[in-house]
Amino acid sequence: MVSPIYAANNLIIRAKDTGTPMSHLKLQKMIYMLYARFLAKYESSLFSNRFVAWQYGPVLTEIYDAFKKYGSSNIEDPRKNVDGRIMIVAEEGQFKGCFDDLWAKYGGYSGSALVKITHEEGSAWRKAVLRDNKLYGGFLEDGHIREDGNRWFRN
Repeated sequence: MVSPIYAANNLIIRAKDTGTPMSHLKLQKMIYMLYARFLAKYESSLFSNRFVAWQYGPVLTEIYDAFKKYGSSNIEDPRKNVDGRIMIVAEEGQFKGCFDDLWAKYGGYSGSALVKITHEEGSAWRKAVLRDNKLYGGFLEDGHIREDGNRWFRN
């Protein structure tokens, strides 16, 4: 397992290195899709945090709190540890494979385009909203998230 902040930092650094905008909205969707890819491929959770259904899709509140200061602007800097170091994941192994799959397929998408994908009929987000009849606070279930990962990364 990795920390969601580690995953976020890797996405922010990749976006910066490739000149790709990374809004908070896009970051939330990319982290969700990374989690879904990992869960579908390895049948194991990437991290222990649970996604909640918010209006614009699945959200990790830890990531929301860490990057909310950017609002709708692009995130320019990764999150630093208390000792001032940037927390990132090693560039190898299962995380790296899923990360590269995600970036190759969805890295160029905008946040709003990713919202459309996470809101598709039958998605884990839609199932959580329908189950709980609310847009905020319902948890997404890993079984449904795995289905999303299988659907989005067929090839």
